[in-house]
Amino acid sequence: MKPSASAIEYYKVVPQQFVLPLTSQSVFKRSGPMAVEIGFGGGEYLAFMAKKNPDCSYIGIELPPESIARGSKLMQNQSIENVRLIHGDARYLLRELFGPQSLDHVLMQFPMPWPKDRHAKHRISSPMLAETVADVLKPGATFELVSDQQWYAEDCHRFFCENTAFTVAPFETAPHRPFLTRYEKKWQADNRETFRVVATLNTHQSAPRFFLNSAMDFLTITSTPTAEHLSSLVNKRFAEGNMSAQVKEVMSIEQGFVLRMVASDDSFTQFFYTRLRTRKDGNCVISIDDCPYPYYTPAVRFAIHQLQAQLV
Repeated sequence: MKPSASAIEYYKVVPQQFVLPLTSQSVFKRSGPMAVEIGFGGGEYLAFMAKKNPDCSYIGIELPPESIARGSKLMQNQSIENVRLIHGDARYLLRELFGPQSLDHVLMQFPMPWPKDRHAKHRISSPMLAETVADVLKPGATFELVSDQQWYAEDCHRFFCENTAFTVAPFETAPHRPFLTRYEKKWQADNRETFRVVATLNTHQSAPRFFLNSAMDFLTITSTPTAEHLSSLVNKRFAEGNMSAQVKEVMSIEQGFVLRMVASDDSFTQFFYTRLRTRKDGNCVISIDDCPYPYYTPAVRFAIHQLQAQLV
């Protein structure tokens, strides 16, 4: 049975609709501890932990949209109230969505290892992850990684050992687990080992953020550009530092145009729409459309300012 639209609507959190950082009060309408699972998959372990600890609010972050659908269905079927799900890239969202010293636990289970060197930038486990966790965890709280890839777990163990904010437990092989997902049961049947890293935060360390707290810019040009002019910008790349942007498509609408654009802050990439609307005074307003509403990052701002510069 497919998940109902109402289940996805209930369990999925759209952070752009909230004042950041997210809190238990703003998301769950209650106070108390809050934990995050990075890469919750189908949501089995997340559901187990939520039922075991009803006073804790759990947020799962996952990149494949189908995981949001599966997780929502599972939570609805089990009548779980203390879980919400976020679609997006946890490499960045863990740091950007949660405030300093706000989380009581961060869990990451069986992440995609991206074993090839050319894909290393996609790995969630990195020194940047340790820096993020040192900011968002409360002192005394723990980070936990479980993986079936020994090299990956060893790398993660090293990253956290190199960060002086943590005390890291000895590297574990075949740790006791209170709940096994269907994948773990299959792996155990195949005699595959699992490995665990547990790091406890001793001292809070601040980490810089790049989501902008200011309102999105509305820009103006003195006249509406022609379709030919806009079409000439398609696939033209604009870059500055670690920011880049492109116009991917131009669509005509009544009283203007809609442009499908992409902007990247390093490897945090967002697709969004920019609307060019002709006003009664003849000027043209450039604004970011709200469906889908991007996170306002330096690259998104850079994209619309570059667009304005090309059209004046």
